[in-house]
Amino acid sequence: MLLFLLLAGCTDGDAAPDCVSDDASTEEPTCSCGPATVLIGGGADSFEPVEDGDDAIIVHGPQGGWHLLGSVRVENLSEYLTIHYWIEAPELGATVSDNTYRVVRKADGPCAGTYAGMFGYLSITALASGEADTPPEVLEGKELVLHMDVTDLDGVAASDELRVRGVRDAMDIAGLDDTGDPGDSGDTAAASE
Repeated sequence: MLLFLLLAGCTDGDAAPDCVSDDASTEEPTCSCGPATVLIGGGADSFEPVEDGDDAIIVHGPQGGWHLLGSVRVENLSEYLTIHYWIEAPELGATVSDNTYRVVRKADGPCAGTYAGMFGYLSITALASGEADTPPEVLEGKELVLHMDVTDLDGVAASDELRVRGVRDAMDIAGLDDTGDPGDSGDTAAASE
């Protein structure tokens, strides 16, 4: 009996708890080993950590629009996720992007994983004024708040927000002449994403 008690006490206290339910009647396990968490980051192909206050490139896409890339890392959420990704410009009192994605996270542990490369498509039509009529002209240097509200198929939800500063895409900078105005600067394709 003493040997049994000693062996029972030899478990690894740092091991992650079992995150799946004991209900064998469902194909998709329920993630319930702790509170659901969401962490917003960047990256086109994989999750890249981003800190509050970091610069975020206002990406000039190949079809002419602009967006901010967002990625997410989640814990204690099941595989299939609905992600509401929206961006505010508090100084301008406006929401400049509002997108919803339904995705399958890339697993990196039980009930944990990432999804990368979501586009926060930028719309600044209501904010345009005179010559300032594109997202980089309106949002450069401004604080932007990235929000992600994530819900899994079990209805478990979590949210995060990240404050960044908008900066121009190198493609937009390369397309400016010496005065800072768009001009015939030649082929800028090499400066694209």
